[in-house]
Amino acid sequence: MQARLAARLEEAFGLTLSARKTEVRRTGSGVDFLGYRLFSHHRLPPRRNMAKARGRLQRQARAYAAGEIDAADLRRSLTGWLGHARFADTYNFRRRLLGAVRLRRGAGAPAAPVPGARGGMNGPPMPTITTGDPAASRARRNPADRG
Repeated sequence: MQARLAARLEEAFGLTLSARKTEVRRTGSGVDFLGYRLFSHHRLPPRRNMAKARGRLQRQARAYAAGEIDAADLRRSLTGWLGHARFADTYNFRRRLLGAVRLRRGAGAPAAPVPGARGGMNGPPMPTITTGDPAASRARRNPADRG
């Protein structure tokens, strides 16, 4: 099959395939290209990238709970990966990934939304992050409590 394809490309377009670099396989397997696995009707990040993202978020959640990183560092990291992942068909993966994470700092602190976090058309909402100060968290959620 590869020989027929090479002959057709040579004849029709004057292209020569590199025997070392060319691999012919079914489209159902997907093709790795520019950080995604491309299929005929959709694209996904490689499985190893999704596994690394899950592990990184778990490590960062532990570091946040221990006070080793702050909310801005965590948000920056999440935003970068989610920005890359949103160009693939990852809505359900992002929803499960972010839904499984509870970011809390301090005993019994209520959750507060991450500043600027959005859901809706851009994808699932970012996880909530707490400050450890229940009154400050409540004031951010409810402007009436600010007085």
